[in-house]
Amino acid sequence: MPPALMGGRRSFKGSPMKKIWNFLRSMRFGILLLALIAACSVAGSLIPQGREIAWYAETYPNAHPAMLVLRLNDIFKSWYFLALTALLRLNLILCSLVRFRTLAGGREKLLQSAARLPDTVKLPEAELRRVEEHLLRTGCRKTELEGARVYAKRLF
Repeated sequence: MPPALMGGRRSFKGSPMKKIWNFLRSMRFGILLLALIAACSVAGSLIPQGREIAWYAETYPNAHPAMLVLRLNDIFKSWYFLALTALLRLNLILCSLVRFRTLAGGREKLLQSAARLPDTVKLPEAELRRVEEHLLRTGCRKTELEGARVYAKRLF
């Protein structure tokens, strides 16, 4: 089987597609987008928005052509500001999907690994009941897995 095909699905390991996917869902990209949106918002707050073109020519005689090209007169409706906010939404959705998928599988894996731990303390039956009652009383949840009892508190 070719290395690119694994289990009927295409593997993007090390490919440019995988690098783009990882970058789009990375925290670094999200922070970069937030910084760029903040910079645009500061510019939009400092430069009056929605005025007539003549007002910008009169108020900013040397800078008004560049301001109009960059749409600094209406920055919150400019193509690049809208693109930045759309990319931020995409980044948040991708980060959330990855996180939810990790959380969904993580609890079961953690319980299974805890169930495989060897017994390290043997307690008499009465003492074992006291410990079990205490664990349940303090909010631990009991899960029986692979013949073992696992008590966990706030597992995902």
